[in-house]
Amino acid sequence: MKTVAVYVFGAGGAGEHLLGFFRQGVQVLGFIDNSPAKWSTEFCGLPVFPPDVLKNGNYDYVVVCSAYHPQIVLQLVEELGILEQKVINTHALFHDMYFRSRLDAFTLRAREVQCIATGISYVMLGVIESQMALPTFNFAMNGQDLYYDAKILRHVLENHPVDKLEYVLVGLTRYSLHYDLSRRKNDMVTRYAHLLGAYHHGQATKDKVDRANRVISSAYMDSIYQRQRPVYDGYFKELHNGNFSQLKNKTEAQKKMELISSREHVKYYPATVKENTLILDELLGYLKARGLRTLLFTVPGHPYYTAQVPQRIEKEFLETVAPISHKHNVPFWDMLRSPDFTDAHYYDDSHLNEAGGCLFSKMLNDTLRKLNA
Repeated sequence: MKTVAVYVFGAGGAGEHLLGFFRQGVQVLGFIDNSPAKWSTEFCGLPVFPPDVLKNGNYDYVVVCSAYHPQIVLQLVEELGILEQKVINTHALFHDMYFRSRLDAFTLRAREVQCIATGISYVMLGVIESQMALPTFNFAMNGQDLYYDAKILRHVLENHPVDKLEYVLVGLTRYSLHYDLSRRKNDMVTRYAHLLGAYHHGQATKDKVDRANRVISSAYMDSIYQRQRPVYDGYFKELHNGNFSQLKNKTEAQKKMELISSREHVKYYPATVKENTLILDELLGYLKARGLRTLLFTVPGHPYYTAQVPQRIEKEFLETVAPISHKHNVPFWDMLRSPDFTDAHYYDDSHLNEAGGCLFSKMLNDTLRKLNA
């Protein structure tokens, strides 16, 4: 077996932890660090070098293991001229592990859950499990798109004992049809890809992960998850612990909301719309075939935010969702501009705070009861 020679960029705790997870046949030549105080010293029994040592090219990979990974990768590629194919960024393995944390939590409750919600961050904050009349689990997460909504639901239904499940709530936004998480450049798809086996259009991220897997064992991911799991679990436990608000300064809040909304709704990706339309259509058909009652819905958005939604996006969204919901006999509960929500119900531009989430969950309960009548 050919020996693979690597340097580890980052002579700190993260780099030290990584040393125990290199695959057989990998030789660590030493550490690289940007701190001059560490040069010509030893760390974990290995020499520490300045970045310039990498110019000699006598190695196969440089493995970046540092909280400053974005800056370091740019330094390596743009300043030192190192080929991107020779750079392994351990952070690309796990943008975060929030989905894994949620899936573990669901596993403990699978047999009791009667209602599952999914969607983007608006749904994450809008549907409060403890306020729902039925035992509910909320898989919604910041950054999530329709592709992964569908992947999550299929994975859960086909791999968990969901005997009591009756309802599936699919949260949408006006830009849902234009949004594709895998086309973002921050490797967030790794949140789902490891467990669902799907990178969607994130081939560049998959290439980074494959490169890392050549030298780092799969046990490394598990070790990171176990170290950080309290952080991930705690995040969801604290989501509604407090009535936080960013709307105290109305002038500043209005400008921020208008800016965020205009950025989110400038998308114009016809191919993505076509794909997401098909994903939504197939998902509703799949849920119907399993005998589940489904509800499409939107969460309220602050008027400052909703005022910036372009008419083109709005018209396209409504005209696309209506026939799909009719085809599958799935109601669409559109609450985006609900007059029942005031400043006191919002955390920021389009996310409800604790009070808003409680009110929305109460209204959601009433809507589900009407569906069941």
